[in-house]
Amino acid sequence: MFYQQALALPVREEVITTENITKTGSITRGVSFGNRQDVFVNSTLNLQMEGQLTESVNLRAVITDRNVPFQPEGNTQQLQDFDNVFIELYNDRFTLKAGDVVLKNKESNFLRYYKNVQGAQFKVDYNLANGFKAQTSLAGSVAKGRFASTNINPIEGVLGPYRVNGPQNQRFLIILAGSEKVFIDGEQKTRGFENDYIIDYNLGEITFTNKVLITQFTRIRVDFEFSDQNYTRSIFQASHYQQNEKLNFSLNYYSEKDNRNQPLTFELSDEEKRILADAGDNLGQAFTSRVDSIGYTPDLILYRRTTGKDANNIDFEIFQYSTNPDSAFFDVQFSEVGIMQGNYRLLSTTSNGRIYEWVPPLNGVSQGNFEPISILNAPNQKSMFTAGGGAKINKYDAVEAEIAVSQNDVNLFSEVDADDDNGTAFKIIHSTNDRPVSFLSEYQFNSELSFEYNSESFSFIDRLRYIEFD
Repeated sequence: MFYQQALALPVREEVITTENITKTGSITRGVSFGNRQDVFVNSTLNLQMEGQLTESVNLRAVITDRNVPFQPEGNTQQLQDFDNVFIELYNDRFTLKAGDVVLKNKESNFLRYYKNVQGAQFKVDYNLANGFKAQTSLAGSVAKGRFASTNINPIEGVLGPYRVNGPQNQRFLIILAGSEKVFIDGEQKTRGFENDYIIDYNLGEITFTNKVLITQFTRIRVDFEFSDQNYTRSIFQASHYQQNEKLNFSLNYYSEKDNRNQPLTFELSDEEKRILADAGDNLGQAFTSRVDSIGYTPDLILYRRTTGKDANNIDFEIFQYSTNPDSAFFDVQFSEVGIMQGNYRLLSTTSNGRIYEWVPPLNGVSQGNFEPISILNAPNQKSMFTAGGGAKINKYDAVEAEIAVSQNDVNLFSEVDADDDNGTAFKIIHSTNDRPVSFLSEYQFNSELSFEYNSESFSFIDRLRYIEFD
């Protein structure tokens, strides 16, 4: 007698099938060792997915396990998608994206922004009564950096590299990849070896190609975003647009704000907070002394306190580099404050650090560019709200109007100088398109008449005018 027993194999069921999703990527494993380091293993995952998640939802994603954000080289015109990490769900009606997101303004006369952030963004398109089509978007994120604009002083015949300094003359910046706009004599240039310039984002240096002629009279201007490691910075954006054949309406709100209670790389003492509170909008006065009496240590660069004289025989209390155990007691930190704005200059650089020396003032004018101080970074906030609308008067004529309210608080620790934080603006436009001219049968008349008002304290988020408007 024979017995036969059927074995029930487990059946795997997928909640969400991935048959319609294309997956590509790489996994890297490596072993590093050397005579000055221990053996360790490192790994990298880079995964790209795209396809249909469900019948009505599509998926696009770039996923990586690298801890350090990837900064591509700025030697090509285009930056690839895998330079960002994100997950996007979308269809014909909505888009939901999380991770590395680019926030960009829609049509507006006053509100301009283009931000690389880390957060989430949701957009939805829908229909309303009376033939209106609408789109609403919301976004919340943590900013990767801050917007800045700076001039570069050219050198006759030198293509670079030119270092891009920060808004407070910071010399070492990490520029966010793809955020830069480089202008020469008012004309925007194109990134790439085969184009006009290349850029090292990590060093903040721009080098021009042979297609660009640099003279001492060349006007070089760079708009960019840079990694700001001072405070946690949040960005919130909301917008609503709707229109039909005759009418259109829009509402926009954008805000970026530092959290003054969450500094990233430093802690402010109560005395430093008081200095910031008293400085108001004059951030050039927000600094503190960085002189510490620690006693003599042979391995450190130390200074002695002494007296110096200028050409008029006027005495100044100064700090002078010294290796004398009887007087070299002071650890002094210097900050760059601008050419002919300080009383010290860089003398030399050693393996232990930099050595600075005092330069006597000339007729009361400072001759150096360093001071024994530390500039205090103040948290700030910028926001703008706009409301606009338009109507077609007839077949050829239309009117549009927009009003904007801005807030620009450069020092959230201080209530001093707060009367110029808020500003208003409005613009009215009348346009005529393709109106026939009765006495010229083959001609059409086109015109635009506009009036714009900006209050003195009104401020933009990013650049709005032509680069050389200022």
